Amino acid sequence: MTAPLPRRIAWFAPWTWKRRWKVLMLTLPIASYPLSIGPAVWLMAEGYISLSVYQSAYLPIRWLSYRSQAVVTILDWYIGLFVSFN
Repeated sequence: MTAPLPRRIAWFAPWTWKRRWKVLMLTLPIASYPLSIGPAVWLMAEGYISLSVYQSAYLPIRWLSYRSQAVVTILDWYIGLFVSFN
């Protein structure tokens, strides 16, 4: 019988695909939600979605921006990558 693999090697073992998919399926939506605000602002600027849809979809991020100047700075930079407000 073979000895079990150490934890750092076990992550790369072929029989842990289920674990990798679970981690990916949990972290991908959490990471993609804040990253989708830039394209959403672009869609709103182009007239594809309304302001009310944007405001309701991104209410948690807007709430954070009211409470932290750092969040506002990061959002301004990130949204500026998609839309330039003249």
